[in-house]
Amino acid sequence: TTGHSQGIMPAMLASEGLAPTLLVERACVMARYLLWQGIHMQMAWGRTSSDYAPMLAITGQTRDEALALTDDLEVTLSLTNAPRRFVFSGVPADLARLLDRVRNRSEAEHDAFAEGKRARPRPLGVEWLGVSAPFHSRAMTPAVAPLQEIAKRLNVWPDPHGLKVPFLRGETGSKWR
Repeated sequence: TTGHSQGIMPAMLASEGLAPTLLVERACVMARYLLWQGIHMQMAWGRTSSDYAPMLAITGQTRDEALALTDDLEVTLSLTNAPRRFVFSGVPADLARLLDRVRNRSEAEHDAFAEGKRARPRPLGVEWLGVSAPFHSRAMTPAVAPLQEIAKRLNVWPDPHGLKVPFLRGETGSKWR
């Protein structure tokens, strides 16, 4: 099994291969941890508003092309969802600047194609993610220590040697240890 973001928890639960009664108990522990995770991560960001989105997905650029547009911005490449789909987290105003830069780059590619100066441009995809904080970024750092303590207290992390199904790291495919 493997998981992405909060999906790591149910994937880990499945890897434990527990009997039904123990499965329910363990799922409750993980749900309790995830509740605290949400609280601490939101507190780390310290802002609430429906007027902004602190995460932006961009499709159609290479990793290097997308990163080259972030040098002076307070944004983090926080997730790679596919070979050409990247999620950036950060200050909403800087994410908007990044979006402007990506759109300008895409328009320049289309103009160059129309003038016969380059191969067919890649389609650009943009999606503001409806989340309440810039998850998977440095902004979550204040949540790490309290969440480590909660995970320890709740005994969230299983013994990797006791797993019934291999649990794989999403970013590398290697076994979780």
